[in-house]
Amino acid sequence: MRTDIIHKIFNKSVSSEDLRNDELDDLFDITERHRIKKIFIDSINLKEDKRVEYREHAVQYARYSCTRDLKILSAANQLSVILEGANINFIFLKGTAFKKSIYKDSSWRDCRDIDFLVRPDDAKKTLETLFRNGYKYLVAEDKQNTEIDFRNSHQTPVLVSPNGQYLEVHYRITMENEICLLAEDMLKTQNNHIAEKNLNLIHVTYHALVMNKLSNGLVSLIDIHHLLEKCSKKELLSTAKKYNLDEIVLHMIDLYELNLLKNEKKINKTNLLSI
Repeated sequence: MRTDIIHKIFNKSVSSEDLRNDELDDLFDITERHRIKKIFIDSINLKEDKRVEYREHAVQYARYSCTRDLKILSAANQLSVILEGANINFIFLKGTAFKKSIYKDSSWRDCRDIDFLVRPDDAKKTLETLFRNGYKYLVAEDKQNTEIDFRNSHQTPVLVSPNGQYLEVHYRITMENEICLLAEDMLKTQNNHIAEKNLNLIHVTYHALVMNKLSNGLVSLIDIHHLLEKCSKKELLSTAKKYNLDEIVLHMIDLYELNLLKNEKKINKTNLLSI
């Protein structure tokens, strides 16, 4: 079970009562570290478990997840009001965007901060607007520096909202070229501050594999699962080719399918994918 959590979640091939106490406890630890514990608990129907302590755990964790979810969404809505009032074009990225668009239950998508993207030309104005509204840098909170190293960075230092919510201002997605065409297109195709799904999926794969070296764990594969439900794989790879990111996208989709399908389908694994 430790090695095929994604398979178990989406194929609904196990319930909580199929698992011993020590197995459940081990999986709680793994899924919490990967920030997919709520979706795991719901997929194994833990609320219906015969063991009272696990039913109670499911209820308590649902309350905890709901509280975090409401806090993030409230902070995101407040941010929208501020940026819209300043006529700044922006989109939410990753967790916040997916809470608002692809997850049936927004509490399934855990996220620790709010990431959003603006045009490079709007980065300074964005920081000035946030500072006027009580946002501060997490480090050096008494500073209000708006100078940005566009050549060597893709986001500002972490900011904190007046109610303690962390957020990051991005002004590019990739670091491959001087101009980030993917970021430009994501801002162009947005609907209610959410980018088009194909572009969001390309960003997720790039962020997971290139920026984070897969250190963000299984949550990226869960995102890919939900995005692929809304996207054509063929169309997605064709779009990714425009940004020279098709190999990265294909690698992450192969990694997702390897976890999802396990032995149900023969997958030709490259040496890198096997590792």
